[in-house]
Amino acid sequence: MAVLTYNIHFQTLGKYWLWARAFTTTSEDNGMHFGIDWHWPTSAARWQTTARDRWHWASKQRTKEVRVGVPGILTLDAATAGVYRLHISVREDGIALDPILLVNCSDDTPQGIGPATKLHFGRIAGR
Repeated sequence: MAVLTYNIHFQTLGKYWLWARAFTTTSEDNGMHFGIDWHWPTSAARWQTTARDRWHWASKQRTKEVRVGVPGILTLDAATAGVYRLHISVREDGIALDPILLVNCSDDTPQGIGPATKLHFGRIAGR
């Protein structure tokens, strides 16, 4: 499987909840794993969605007991503030993803296309 890698900057250390806006067309193209600096913590594995044929936000982790995913438990930890590498490995090849959101409050639920992009350095491609 391919792995997407993005540089991300955490301003504060701590726990971050993972959200992804995704589009799938089948029930088999619905999962991915997240990692940070080539570490793949269990807390960020098995992102799962059951919605199809529409763009939607999801933050559910597939478990042995709940195959459709448990909401609100997908997290990554930043030990210090600074730049990290975020890795995304899709389980299947038929999922589209845009954007990814890491929030430091478990109650934050993205709406629409999500918040405006914040750059620490560099620029957004094509702008």
